[in-house]
Amino acid sequence: MGGTGNYYAPYGANLYSTPMNNQYNMPAQNTTNSVITVPVTNETEVQNYLVGAGNTVIFVDFDHGRLWIKSTAANGVPMQLRTFKLTEVQQEPPVTVTPIPTEQYATKADLEDLKKTIESLLK
Repeated sequence: MGGTGNYYAPYGANLYSTPMNNQYNMPAQNTTNSVITVPVTNETEVQNYLVGAGNTVIFVDFDHGRLWIKSTAANGVPMQLRTFKLTEVQQEPPVTVTPIPTEQYATKADLEDLKKTIESLLK
């Protein structure tokens, strides 16, 4: 019967190979996750945008200063939508160190002179 060797299988049952033997039935492996940037005008556009399995899309709204990151897992399950605020990073002025006035402090030489004076008074 069709050369299948299995009398219970319908005629031509072996015309299709099992998933283990067929390279086309194996799940596709996404080796490169793509990240694209899309300009938007509001969050509704972000929520309605479909992201492919294993990909990440960055949405930017320059008018309102927002950034969204929308991702899906390799199996197509959507991940949590993350929202960020866009703010410009200002250059901080260099910190200038003001010198401490040393007139109020004794130097090591002054302390040595004081020690000698006290030792001479004790004798």
